[in-house]
Amino acid sequence: LATALGGGHYHSFVVTQDGSAWAAGANENGQLGLSDTTDRLAFQQVPGLSGILAMDGGAAHSIALMKDGTVWVAGDNSRGQLGLGDTADRIAFNQVPGLASAVAVAAGYESSYVVTSDGALWVAGWNKYGQLGLNDTTDRRTFTAVPGLTGVVAVDGGYGFSIVLRN
Repeated sequence: LATALGGGHYHSFVVTQDGSAWAAGANENGQLGLSDTTDRLAFQQVPGLSGILAMDGGAAHSIALMKDGTVWVAGDNSRGQLGLGDTADRIAFNQVPGLASAVAVAAGYESSYVVTSDGALWVAGWNKYGQLGLNDTTDRRTFTAVPGLTGVVAVDGGYGFSIVLRN
């Protein structure tokens, strides 16, 4: 049985009761996390990930929230949207260092968003329109906390924008 769904521009994920993920669709940047760049016409289990709570996808990258609060990312990283400190694509899921208390994740077009248990919002990636909420238009290659924003419980992102729900 599926417990969560997630999708990006041309790719999608199903998270099952046992905490595994299944991926299908476009994979030109490795956004399916299957250790290659071959598109998938049928769902295939994502190797190396277990204990998944939620997943989301952007244009060509993906983000996963694990039960232990860690965050894992794969795919296109041209704008630093994987938050790993560089712009190299990843064809397998990699853990984001320093984010260990995540409770929600979302992917925008070329940006990523993480809500932590203390109600903070952490952002990375493309920021041409100020969608990271950092009061500038500078892209971020590592996850950065949005200053002054507290009580965040949910987040979502799109093409050039983001939205948060606060308690």
